[in-house]
Amino acid sequence: MTRRGMGILVATMALWLAARGLGVDELHTTATAAGLLVLAAAIWVASPQRVTTTIQAEPTLLTPGERAAVRVTVANTGVLPTPRADIGIHHQEGVELRPPPPLPALAPGRRRTVTVDAVARQRGAHRLGPLEVLRRDPFGIVVRRAVLDASTELLVTPPTTTLAPPLPLVGVQGSGDAVARRTGWSGTDLVEIRPYVPGDDLRGVHWPSTAHRGELMIRRVEEPQSPRAGVFLDTRGTRFAGGRGRERFEVAVAAAASIGVHFIDRGIDVAVVDGQTPRDASDPEPRSRLLRRLARVSPGEATFDVALHDLEDLAAGTATLVAVIAPTPADELAALTRASRTSSQCVAVVVGDGDDAAETAETLRRAGWRSTVLADAGELPARWRELTVARVG
Repeated sequence: MTRRGMGILVATMALWLAARGLGVDELHTTATAAGLLVLAAAIWVASPQRVTTTIQAEPTLLTPGERAAVRVTVANTGVLPTPRADIGIHHQEGVELRPPPPLPALAPGRRRTVTVDAVARQRGAHRLGPLEVLRRDPFGIVVRRAVLDASTELLVTPPTTTLAPPLPLVGVQGSGDAVARRTGWSGTDLVEIRPYVPGDDLRGVHWPSTAHRGELMIRRVEEPQSPRAGVFLDTRGTRFAGGRGRERFEVAVAAAASIGVHFIDRGIDVAVVDGQTPRDASDPEPRSRLLRRLARVSPGEATFDVALHDLEDLAAGTATLVAVIAPTPADELAALTRASRTSSQCVAVVVGDGDDAAETAETLRRAGWRSTVLADAGELPARWRELTVARVG
């Protein structure tokens, strides 16, 4: 009940007591009318309502500082009108959300959409919802709170920095000019022609053989395969602990995102491993897929053995490996270099600003890596420039 409702209720009780004490019928009539008004307001607000709600945001993929339009739609699917309501959207700290405007009373079968601005403040997957509704009667006497199960997700991706100098890439076979080859339906060097089997790409149909044999025939050719790059992001919480651990982790994620986008923008196939988020093939666009993945990562509980296994798998399938790591003890670095030996070129970005970060980078340089120390995400272009001209070993 609102303050106005409490005031009317107190006045009603006072009038009723005065009517009994003084025997004035007019006061009794007034008290009765006021009481009936409060009762009617309570019935109006408490009457069962049938509504459906949806929350939609456009766009759903943002970078820090960008805005999204959040649309809240409420439809009255019942037979009674819905009262006026104030609405609120539950949200996390990483998103700044303006209060939605009040929702007017809705007649049966009507719907209303209100739009509010959401500003992305922090990287992450942020849930908008559920919806909190405060129903009020026309006189503002009674209010009722209800929570409606409607939500959506905003993904705030890490900020990316343009990296101008391209990192010298080596071929999949281990030399700068080597080019691996794979089989597919496009290309110039014919490997074989075979009968069609369910699941084959119909773009690979060899029509002359199909006409001759009277059945679908598929051609397989050999085509060039560009060098692949791998980005390993160490997400172990033990490596990003302490007072500035979270800040350093955000620097590491921003660096991994910038490096991955750097490769993608140059037409290079990139595999990203972070030890926790599963690979998502639902987004066909490589850049968006990468940023969506890195929007969700957080310092986790993965052990060094898990990280080492992921790194080893990544190195086996890539020519150039870039590891974004925190300062790491010497024994773990030795295991890391052994696990990455199948990659033709190894690069390390060590996130930190102390002697331990410099020592980690130097140890990796002695092991044949290109390595640098990154204290702040804004320094990445300069550090990347150092990596492109760094001498190995």
